[in-house]
Amino acid sequence: DIPMPLDMREAIESYWYKISDLLGTEFNHAFWQQNTPHRSTYPACRAGLIARDQGKEEQMNLKIQEAYYLNAMNPSDTSVLCQLAEDIGFEKEQFETDLHSDITRKRLHDEIRFARSIGGNSFPSWILVKDQQAMQLPLDYQDHRAALTIIEDAFAS
Repeated sequence: DIPMPLDMREAIESYWYKISDLLGTEFNHAFWQQNTPHRSTYPACRAGLIARDQGKEEQMNLKIQEAYYLNAMNPSDTSVLCQLAEDIGFEKEQFETDLHSDITRKRLHDEIRFARSIGGNSFPSWILVKDQQAMQLPLDYQDHRAALTIIEDAFAS
């Protein structure tokens, strides 16, 4: 629940402009005036874990992204996440209970620990695991070919 420092807010908003200029991605910059951004994405990650259990992780991820980037809603806020969950068919009160449960918190920490154990130390990270070997793939939002070549080579052998 720690508010994001002003310098971090300004940096992230500047990334939105760069991404928009580079890729044409749409952002609602009103988010930065209408909300108190928080440093943690953990609430949204926990929401994704709960949705995964019901086969709705992709739906939840899309709802969170739309809320944040397009609708200027704060995905760090429990009320926002509960509304999004209700929109995709969850019972709001139960979702809120699950969102704050020790079990869900532990699951998230286990996933973070796993991600770090295979080299996922930056955000975003894209890691291919094959035959219990992990390799970080290059992130290039304009050209997927380098990553695709590594994936194809890994599975050709």
